[in-house]
Amino acid sequence: MMPKARIPHIRTVIAAVLLALLVPAGFGQDGGGGEPEVRFESLRETFDRPVVSFAWGPASLLMTPEEVVLYTTRARSRAQRAAFIRQFWATMALNCPEGENPARELFWKRVDEAARRFDDEPLPGWLTDRGRLFILLGPPEREEIATARLGRTTIEVLAWHWPAADDLPRTVVFRRRGLEWFFLDADPAPDPEDPSVLVVEPERFGDLLPKLALHFRQAHACALTEEQKAELAQTRWRQELWRIADAVLADEPTGVEARVEPQWAFFPAEQGATFFWLTIPETVTPDEGQRWVALLRTEGETARYLGTDDFPFARRETGGGAPALVQAARSVEPGRYAVVIGLADASGELEPLWAGRQVVVRLPTDVLRLTSIVTTRSITQLEGDAAQQTGPFRFGGFEIVPRIDEVVHHGEEFGVFYQVLGAALDDRGRADLTITYQFQIRRGEQFVNAGRPVVHEHAFGATHAWSTPIVPQWPRAAYRLQISVRDNRSGGSVEASVPFRVEP
Repeated sequence: MMPKARIPHIRTVIAAVLLALLVPAGFGQDGGGGEPEVRFESLRETFDRPVVSFAWGPASLLMTPEEVVLYTTRARSRAQRAAFIRQFWATMALNCPEGENPARELFWKRVDEAARRFDDEPLPGWLTDRGRLFILLGPPEREEIATARLGRTTIEVLAWHWPAADDLPRTVVFRRRGLEWFFLDADPAPDPEDPSVLVVEPERFGDLLPKLALHFRQAHACALTEEQKAELAQTRWRQELWRIADAVLADEPTGVEARVEPQWAFFPAEQGATFFWLTIPETVTPDEGQRWVALLRTEGETARYLGTDDFPFARRETGGGAPALVQAARSVEPGRYAVVIGLADASGELEPLWAGRQVVVRLPTDVLRLTSIVTTRSITQLEGDAAQQTGPFRFGGFEIVPRIDEVVHHGEEFGVFYQVLGAALDDRGRADLTITYQFQIRRGEQFVNAGRPVVHEHAFGATHAWSTPIVPQWPRAAYRLQISVRDNRSGGSVEASVPFRVEP
C-alpha cells in the first residue's frame, strides 16, 4: 500500500508564496549548486529601503493598518516611498540626537536575532509567532515546557515569561504543530486545583500584536522630557485630523457629521501661493478648554495645520443674534486639499465637525480679474503697523468681519471687500481704475437697477472695500450688487455680482 502524500500546512504554502514576492532573485544563494545560504546581515539592507516590500516585510510588525494602506496606495514613486520611510522611523526619534534612532537599530537587531534563534521552523524568524513576540517584547526572562489544560484536554506548551509591565503580557504560551510553534494564549490563568497547570483560552494573535507594536514604538524611542510629553499629548488632535483626511483622500466614509458650514475666500500671495481665509460660523459652542483646529492635506502628503500658535483661529462677535465667527488664515500652494475641521481640548482629544474636499484656487495676476468678493458686516481701515498685518480678519490694510448668509436687515451695514488683479500699472506701480457699484432689485424674473450707481474714478490700489447702510426705506426683496471695474490704461473691464436679500 502506497503511503499517503503529505500535504503542506496552508500557512507554510502562503509564506512560501509571500517570500517569493518579497525576496529579490538571488538573495541568500551561495552562487553554486549547494544549499541556499541565508545572509542574516542583509535583512535590513533588503527590506528597509523604498521598495513595495517594505510594507510586507519585518517593518509591517510595527506599522498600523492605516500606514500600510498609505504606503501601498499613496507612496507610488521611489521618492514618495523614501519620504514615507523617513517619516515612519522619525516618529520614533522625536527627541534623539541628530542621526540617531535607537528604536530602529534595536528593531533590526532583533529581526536578525529572530532569524537565528528560530531557524528550526519553516518560516523566516520574523514571520514566526515566536519571532514576532521576540522582536516586539525582547527575549523572555525565562522559558519552560509547561502543562496546560485546553478544555478537557491536557497539553504541553512552551511558556515564555517576562517581568511585570503595565498592559503587557507576563506569560505567553505556544503550542507545537509539526515543525511550528503557534501562539496560543497570553497571561493564562493557573488551575485553582493545581497551580502548576495553566488554563489556556486561545485568543487571536492579531488582537495582541498592535498593542505590542505601539509599546515598542513608544518604549524604545528617545526619552521625552515631561514638558515634551505634555506637548505631545496636547497635539494628539493632529493624528486624528490626519486619520480622517486619509479617508477623505481615499473617498471612504469619514464618520464625521457635518455640523458647521465653512466659507472660503482667496487672495494672491507671494511666489504663486494663495492666501485664504477659512471662516466658520460658530453654530457649535466650544466647551471650556476647547479650541478650533483644522488640517489641509493634499494627495502628495503636503499638510498645513490651523489652530496652532503660528496660525490660530480668531473670533469675532457679529451681533443681532447671529452666531459669532471664527477665522484662520495662511498661504498655501494652490491645489486640491482634504480638509478636516474640529474642536480640540487641552488633553489633545478631537471633536471632528466637518470633513471634505476643497480646491484652493490659483490666482494669476497677468489677467484682469477679481478675487473672491467677501460680503461684509463691518469694514475698518487700519493704520500704522496694523495696516501691514495679514491674518484672520485682516488683509490689505483693512479689518473685515464677513457676512456668512445673504440676509441683510434694516439698520445693518452691507459691504464688499476684494482685490483687482492684472490691471496695467504706471511707473510707480499704480493702477488707474474706474469702479462702479450698482444695486439691482428683483422684479419678476429679472433684476432692474435700484437707485443711482456709485462711481469711484481713478482708484489706484489693488485692494478695495466699500459699504453702505441698509435703511428702512429699502423694500423687502431680493437684490444684487453689480460691480464693474474698468482699467483706464488698457481699456479692459471685468464685472461681478453679489446676491443678497433685505429683511426688516
